[in-house]
Amino acid sequence: MVTIVGNVKPEDDYTHPLGPEENFNESVYFNFFDRERQQGGFLRIGNRANEGYAEMTVIVYRPDGSALFNYKRPQITTNDGWDAGGLKVEVLVPGEKIRTVYEGSVVELKDPREMREPGDAFRNNPHRRIRLDLLHEGCGPIYGHVAEAGTAAAQNDFARAHYEQHMRVTGTLRIEDGPELPISGHGLRDHSWGPRYWQSTPSYRWIT
Repeated sequence: MVTIVGNVKPEDDYTHPLGPEENFNESVYFNFFDRERQQGGFLRIGNRANEGYAEMTVIVYRPDGSALFNYKRPQITTNDGWDAGGLKVEVLVPGEKIRTVYEGSVVELKDPREMREPGDAFRNNPHRRIRLDLLHEGCGPIYGHVAEAGTAAAQNDFARAHYEQHMRVTGTLRIEDGPELPISGHGLRDHSWGPRYWQSTPSYRWIT
C-alpha cells in the first residue's frame, strides 16, 4: 500500500473528467536515469482535449552526449487516457506501478544544443525509429495536493491538482533494428490536471 502525503488518492493515477475550461490539461511526466549505463531521459504527454490536441515529448540522452528527441501535437478528442503520438501510458497498479511505451520516430542529435533552432535541427539531422518500453514502480511516497473549491489554490492556472513520486525504472530501448538495450535506474513522475497556462509561471526549475 502506497504512502500518500496530501489529499491525493491512488485512483487519481487515472484521467479525470474533462473540465469546462478551454485550456484544461491533464498531463503525466516520467524521468529516468541509469547510472551504470549513463543513459536517461524523460517522457511527457498532456491531454488538452478541449483544444483538440495532446502535447507529447520524448527524449533519451545517450552515453556519448547525443540525444534522441521528438515533440508532437497529435489530435485527440477525449480525456479517456494517454495514448497519442506514439506514446501510451498504462496504469497497472494505481499509486504503485505504471508502464510507458513510446514507439515512433525521433531525431538523432549529435549535439542537443542544435535544438536552439528546432526547425533546422529537425531538417538537418537523421531520424530514427525507436521503441522505449519502461516500467515505473513507486519506491517512495506520493506527495501532492488537489485544490478544494473556494480556496486560493483553486485559482491556480498552472496545476490545480498535482503530485509527484520517486520511481524505480526498468525496461528496454531499441533503436531501429538494433538490440534491446537494458535500462535500470531511478526517476520521478508527476501528474497534473486543471487549467494550464504555460505563461502563468515566470520560471521553472526542477531537480530530481
